[in-house]
Amino acid sequence: MMKLYLSILLLFYLMNAKYNFVTPVTSMTVVKPGNKEDVDEGAADESAHDCPPPAPTVPVYKPFFFGDPHFMVKLKNVTFPICYEIPTKAELMTLIYDPVLQINVTAKMIEGRGSYKAGHPNITYIGKIYIRTADVEIMIATHEIVFDGKRLIWKRVTDIAFSGASCEVNGKGIFVQIKISPGLTFLIRRNLYNYMGPKYGYLTFFLLNDKGFSPKVSGVIGRFIPMKGHLMKQHKISEDKTEAMLKLTEPRKHYKRSVHTFLQIMPGLMSAVIPCWKIDIDKLCF
Repeated sequence: MMKLYLSILLLFYLMNAKYNFVTPVTSMTVVKPGNKEDVDEGAADESAHDCPPPAPTVPVYKPFFFGDPHFMVKLKNVTFPICYEIPTKAELMTLIYDPVLQINVTAKMIEGRGSYKAGHPNITYIGKIYIRTADVEIMIATHEIVFDGKRLIWKRVTDIAFSGASCEVNGKGIFVQIKISPGLTFLIRRNLYNYMGPKYGYLTFFLLNDKGFSPKVSGVIGRFIPMKGHLMKQHKISEDKTEAMLKLTEPRKHYKRSVHTFLQIMPGLMSAVIPCWKIDIDKLCF
């Protein structure tokens, strides 16, 4: 039952050897806390000219910036992933939906607890993840895992499969890996469970392998999977800040957009860090 642990270590060392830090090989999403308890863890004419005019802002480089859900997605042709945030209340959020594969991945958002600045909404995290296919339903929460109606325990080593899907629990209370035909691999990490209790922990969702999605895939993560990226006008303006224009294209949907981006550092897998290109998702006019 060491498969999951060894695959995580292999992924870590492969990425570390290539980049000297951990970076995703495909798409992934990360939801992070807003306090110090987190120990786990191109051209202007193609820009958003038809979007409502945004208020003037100045990009600021903030290492380990914490806020509402932050998502990382690996684009084709771009070395580092893009990262973006979507403020939300406690509600269901569709991460990935593919009508051809008949797979739907949703996240139940929960509001954080603690003291926050006056006038600022509570920070939100992933509390539960639901994965549904035509044949299997999977629910992952901080206190339990349910695979095809069978209740699994985070701290008990388990390897179970049914109808094109498998669930592997590493038994250490941290990782569970879900594989779904024709080649999708999800890794879910449980965070701060020992510090906060089962009702106050949160989940992190990694999409380790996105091979097999159809062009019709959508969702907060899914809509980026078919896209290609191209960095333009990249330049370093200070010791810790690099800016560029990022061109996104999706030929099948005739989508083309260029947005301003800057490089920042985010927490990644195995408590390492990942450079990512921060974008304002509102300017993409989805």
